[in-house]
Amino acid sequence: MPSFSTYLYPRFCELKSDKELSALLNDAIRLGTFSIFPLLLIGIPYKDFFIELFYSNKFLAASKYLPLHFIGVAFYVWYYVFSQSMTPRGKIKQHGIFLVLYFTLDMLVTYIFVNDIGLYGWMLKHMISPFVFFWVYYFYSRKYLKFSFHKNNIVLIFYLLFSATILIVIDFFMKT
Repeated sequence: MPSFSTYLYPRFCELKSDKELSALLNDAIRLGTFSIFPLLLIGIPYKDFFIELFYSNKFLAASKYLPLHFIGVAFYVWYYVFSQSMTPRGKIKQHGIFLVLYFTLDMLVTYIFVNDIGLYGWMLKHMISPFVFFWVYYFYSRKYLKFSFHKNNIVLIFYLLFSATILIVIDFFMKT
């Protein structure tokens, strides 16, 4: 994520037209999607291994939350790319309002769900806010910044989500 903000901010400042903005957003989304593929395609099937590698076997129970958390990370990457286009394009107030709403939703989801369903609530915090604000930023960018997805990005996003879903279903049925 830091590399996106370091690279994208100056690039967004240089752009002259909405068409150039749309092209750069599509390039960044494609790059972000390709960077998420290894996380999902390796992280989901080998989640137990990674928990033991980075923590210990005492934390293996937490591995059941990782697959859906990884899908939330994908939406976070896509939302983050859109958010990087706001301030260089003079949309500072809107971006600020979106961030306040994002963090408010995070707190609400945490407050409501963590008490009721425990760590599943924490996992939902990492899924709901990025998912909702991916769409908020997408529709805002579409309306006010004339953004449109390239067809290959739509296919890539659906492929990533489909692959992750298949891996989650297979993982679920392998455990039962």
